[in-house]
Amino acid sequence: MYYVSSYRKLSQQERVLIKDKGQEQFVERFKEVIASNALPVKVETILLNAEELLQNISTACNALSRGGNLVVDISWSENKQTKDTFVNATVPYTKIDVSIKPFLDLLDQYLTLRNSSDVTIIFEDSSYIDQTMYYWLNTAEMRLIMSETLNSATIKKLKDIRPTPNNFALFASTQNMNKLVKTAVQEDIVKLPERWNLVFLDFEFHKFNQALVANKPINILNVAMDICCILTDQGNLCDCPTDFNLRQQFFRRVLFLILSSVEEMIAEGIEFPVFDCDEPQPREQIHKVFEDLLASNIENDNLLVYNTSRVSMKTYGYFKVVKNNSINILAKYDDGVVHMLDNNTIKPLRAFYGIGVTHRTDIAVTALIMTADKEEVVDFVAPYFEQTGITIVMRKPVRKTSLFKFMTVLKLEVWFSIVAALIVTGFMVWFLDKYSPYSARNNKKAYPYPCREFTLKESFWFALTSFTPQGGGEAPKALSGRTLVAAYWLFVVLMLATFTANLAAFLTVERMQAPVQSLEQLARQSRINYTVVKNSQTHQYFINMKYAEDILYKMWKELTLNASIDDGRYRVWDYPIKEQYGHILLAINDSIPVESAQEGFDNVNEHLDADYAFIHDSSEIKYAISKNCNLTEVGEVFAEKPYAVAVQQGSHLQDDISKVILLLQKQRYFEGLQEKYWNHSAKGDCPSTDDNEGITLESLGGVFIATLFGLALAMITLAGEVFYYRRKYKEMERQKYFTPQQSNKIVPTISPFYPSEIKPMKVAINPAHFSSKIKADEAWNTSNLILFPKGRNRVTKLN
Repeated sequence: MYYVSSYRKLSQQERVLIKDKGQEQFVERFKEVIASNALPVKVETILLNAEELLQNISTACNALSRGGNLVVDISWSENKQTKDTFVNATVPYTKIDVSIKPFLDLLDQYLTLRNSSDVTIIFEDSSYIDQTMYYWLNTAEMRLIMSETLNSATIKKLKDIRPTPNNFALFASTQNMNKLVKTAVQEDIVKLPERWNLVFLDFEFHKFNQALVANKPINILNVAMDICCILTDQGNLCDCPTDFNLRQQFFRRVLFLILSSVEEMIAEGIEFPVFDCDEPQPREQIHKVFEDLLASNIENDNLLVYNTSRVSMKTYGYFKVVKNNSINILAKYDDGVVHMLDNNTIKPLRAFYGIGVTHRTDIAVTALIMTADKEEVVDFVAPYFEQTGITIVMRKPVRKTSLFKFMTVLKLEVWFSIVAALIVTGFMVWFLDKYSPYSARNNKKAYPYPCREFTLKESFWFALTSFTPQGGGEAPKALSGRTLVAAYWLFVVLMLATFTANLAAFLTVERMQAPVQSLEQLARQSRINYTVVKNSQTHQYFINMKYAEDILYKMWKELTLNASIDDGRYRVWDYPIKEQYGHILLAINDSIPVESAQEGFDNVNEHLDADYAFIHDSSEIKYAISKNCNLTEVGEVFAEKPYAVAVQQGSHLQDDISKVILLLQKQRYFEGLQEKYWNHSAKGDCPSTDDNEGITLESLGGVFIATLFGLALAMITLAGEVFYYRRKYKEMERQKYFTPQQSNKIVPTISPFYPSEIKPMKVAINPAHFSSKIKADEAWNTSNLILFPKGRNRVTKLN
């Protein structure tokens, strides 16, 4: 603070104070400051009334004509006529802003960061309404609804406001803030807590009852404690007094500086001419000296701002939010500059439209979708483009072709099982044919004609060829062998049918283009990840739909649990509302929303297995598909809305642009543009993906390779056979040449002769019959030779 060391005792000096209704406390503070410095002056207060403006000016002129040397204006309004009158006077004029401007600055800056277009403010004191209204008219650019403290009538009005305001703000001290928040929660008007802002008007905000806003992301705004420390001259760290009044302390500080500047002028001998309202005197020299002195005193003060005869206070504060039952600081506000803390972000409530909020733009021509919430800010002309909406884009799955696709139809263990069954069956066919007494091998009498002999090699060949349409050939003759073959043939038929069916299914799945066909199917599956552009219209759509599901659930629950008369109508076995959008939003958040549409299209293109989907604006998706052969649209378009041109609300351009657009539509101008830029796409160069085309060689080429492999194996076997038999023949010839040959002459051997062993011969009297005499001759150990009647002797049988 700056003080004047000595004062010159003056007589008949007057100070003129211009005020509004409700500023009596500042008048008393003004008189206290003058009395504390023992100044022999008189304070003339003028109540500013717009209906009696000329009378107010006349009263001020009379006071100045009696020797006044200072005019202090603390009124809320900016009355140009009053200001011009005293600016041209021969006395210094200063306007002190003693309103709640610092707190309004905090709210205005925070809502601007959140791209808000309107706010409803509720005060603890109705005296704040006028100063807020003048502040909002001069600085803020969003729509404002003001209300007095919460009561039954105010709450009913707040509930009936349509459309629902985007923001609510409570201005109160900490003690009253607890009461207001408690009332708002009990009356169930805090349905969207992220849109509620609590602005504390004192420095006791640390005593706020956080339990009132538990699990509610309510925003909290407060001025920095440093302001209290500076105004009380306690340094940067201090304990602010409980009865500290920010605006009164600020007014006292500025008033001391102003009075000190005037007294310095008087001490330097500067004379103040008698003011005459009818004939105002030039004031450049006096006012310039006063402004220089006051600016010099304020220059070193880091809390005050002096600009064009106006003194105001800089704003320092914090933006906070309730999260996880604790208050977290998002950012620090330093008189127009926002410093984000701990990498935090302030989430906007909606996309920012300078055309509707700041009124710096006349017309917006872009990919702007016509929605009800946007019409609260801007006006739309007639739609110029076809209905757009939301749809799904995925990558066409890359066909995983394989030359040996037929080998992947069955698992490896199945193939091994088939081979094992073939080996076991071949072995058992050989075993049964060898040891069965009724087989063709062991029962020649039953099968005198030539039959197939099932050796081990022939049995395996029979088991192998049974898989072919030609069959295995002649089957075993024994009943046991035929039973085995019948069971084996049943096994072969079932395995061939299973293989054929699975092969057809594999080749069909290979040509499928999209695993899902709608948003419902996408929500019910878990293999495909999907996402949207962060904070886009599509993202907001799913958020709103999820919120609608929650509201419907609450209503249904209230009807079911609290119904008093016809409660039986609401008792159902199944929950009647699908929680589809809640699951979709959860899956989107798990997949992490992308920052831009191009990033989403790139992610889709990188997933070759078609396990990633991107939900976005249908027009952008159709255009991306026309430029990329790998992308495909899935399902129908939903949430359809048109594109339109936006203008300021009430703009005269709306009718003119609408007429021109309707005329161009009649001339089919927009259809021509669409054909020009959309029909000439890259789809003509895309490879054919017709599902009716035949199976390619890439899928069945392995069959031909297997045939060629069999042919090559046969040729190798032939070469082996030729080599083997040639070598064996040479070996036989070599052994024949080097082995001594034995004589082929028959050398008879004569047994020793023993007379006792001679048996008498049997003489046949009847004619000899060969067949009837063989057994008798054998019994007598004689040769099977019967002599005809001419023979008289028999020949002894030789061994």
